[in-house]
Amino acid sequence: VAVAAFLEGRVCFNDISRIIEHTLANVIINDEAQLERILADDARAREVARLYIVGLGNNSGKTVARK
Repeated sequence: VAVAAFLEGRVCFNDISRIIEHTLANVIINDEAQLERILADDARAREVARLYIVGLGNNSGKTVARK
């Protein structure tokens, strides 16, 4: 999600690590190795990252999209 946003010009390169750090800090990962759990954790992490990226775009001065 973070790299895709960078490649689409929605975030700066330096934002990638912030997005990942925020996502890992805000998603509880289950220890169960069941496919359904893994997919649910992945979906939840992607949504947290997506919402954080939207927030970065709304904070002027924090992220400038490339043109």
